Amino acid sequence: ASGARRRRTVNDLPGHNGRLIGRDAELARLVAPSADTSVSLVTVDGTAGVGKTALVVRAAHELSAHYPDGCLYVDLYANSTQ
Repeated sequence: ASGARRRRTVNDLPGHNGRLIGRDAELARLVAPSADTSVSLVTVDGTAGVGKTALVVRAAHELSAHYPDGCLYVDLYANSTQ
């Protein structure tokens, strides 16, 4: 054995059911490779209940292989004043 320690990877993305209805274009736009490598943040906004979280969680799962150091999920609604 080489004695190298295996690094623990963090992945706390919520689960998803694999189905998004009517969101193919939005999902493709989120997961498409970007020529602009300086983009590190994407914002998704919309009315409550339209599926924003489902969309970004699905995109995050599809992109997770590109981020071997890990993927984090932060629920910002919990910090909302609403």
